[in-house]
Amino acid sequence: MRPVSVELLRSFAGIANRTDLPTLHPDDAKRWYRFIVAIHRDKDRVSASEVREELARAGWRPEQAETLTGRFEFALDLLAYYDDGR
Repeated sequence: MRPVSVELLRSFAGIANRTDLPTLHPDDAKRWYRFIVAIHRDKDRVSASEVREELARAGWRPEQAETLTGRFEFALDLLAYYDDGR
């Protein structure tokens, strides 16, 4: 994972309100989206397990990390589908 991606994920993971899941506070959602968009834009190769591990290091419970990892995979798939259709 590129340093900018790591920093964006750590920024989200360290600040986000964990009790709001499955919903994210709007400010937390913006941080999450910045991370996703940076990964996609920079064509950074980041695995779901890397995201899950980083969230775990930041203290997220396994089920929360799994939820966000699923969202991560879905978001990247959606952005790839969008790019393919353009």
